[in-house]
Amino acid sequence: MKFITEEEARQTPKKRMETVFATDLEGKIYEIPVEKAEGFVVSEERIEELGHLPLFPYDKLVHCEVTEVGGRHGAPALIGQGMIWHERWLIGPYIWWRDQCGYFGPHMHPWRTYLAHDNDDL
Repeated sequence: MKFITEEEARQTPKKRMETVFATDLEGKIYEIPVEKAEGFVVSEERIEELGHLPLFPYDKLVHCEVTEVGGRHGAPALIGQGMIWHERWLIGPYIWWRDQCGYFGPHMHPWRTYLAHDNDDL
């Protein structure tokens, strides 16, 4: 993980992510194109039939303490204190606060929530 400057954030383009992520019970993480994943959406009836889904939280895969729900977007603290909402610029996947879509690029979490600001907010 490498923090970047605001100037580097301005110069780095973002890219909309057209993928979803899934995990298995062995800790593998899968990145699946949305058009393929659409064929595997779990129906309301199936969810009711199962009673609950065996979703494996990301924080268990990375073996750390996490304060966010499911550990889906914290960044490792540089001082070794688990995961944090990074308030400095990083490049990676995020959910933009304006449209709540997934992107890959420079971003930060000034509100300390899962929603991020990116270089379009500068």
